[in-house]
Amino acid sequence: MRWVLWLSAAAAAVSASSLPTSRQVAFQAPEMSEPVDIVDMMAHEAHKKKIPLNAALEPVAPASHFRGSWTWTPCDYADAAVSVYSIETSPDPPVKGQNLTVRGVGDVHSEISEGATFDVQVRLGPLRVFSQKFDLCETLRENNVTVQCPVAPGHYDVTHTVYLPQQIPPAKFGIHVTGQTQDSRLIACLDFTVSFMRFVERWRAKLGWT
Repeated sequence: MRWVLWLSAAAAAVSASSLPTSRQVAFQAPEMSEPVDIVDMMAHEAHKKKIPLNAALEPVAPASHFRGSWTWTPCDYADAAVSVYSIETSPDPPVKGQNLTVRGVGDVHSEISEGATFDVQVRLGPLRVFSQKFDLCETLRENNVTVQCPVAPGHYDVTHTVYLPQQIPPAKFGIHVTGQTQDSRLIACLDFTVSFMRFVERWRAKLGWT
């Protein structure tokens, strides 16, 4: 299912990319940079703008589903082509430097064909660290997902595994994902929050930092 791929792609995306932001931070990561280089530049830019890496995210909607150190919330558009009922990860919470297996369950209400796209936006506090549009069907093929285009209406229970880079900075991330069909209809809309702060918080307490 595409929400499985969306979360997988978004989880991998938090380690790298360009930095247009809601605070109009003018920064562009060089092409072909190594992920660790981009993470360093991202942290440097946030420091320059006095944006803490553990800045609070916008409040999560009451309908959000809390699991470990992450949550997911459907945007609840009645005319969406896909209804998402559950999303699970293993391990839960996600761990840097390990494989992340994502399982999604839901219904497809209308066929999804070639030309469908999905957008992923990742924020570190108020700082947008990743924003990109993907070709949905091409991405399904490239990642050998069990569901392929055209996707027929029906009930789906799909599992997909990706590797989470070790270079993901210890911070809280907000992930917004939307998809559009080949004829510009909404596929689905999901919001996620993911925190990799546990390690840092433990060491802050251990060292007596305030």
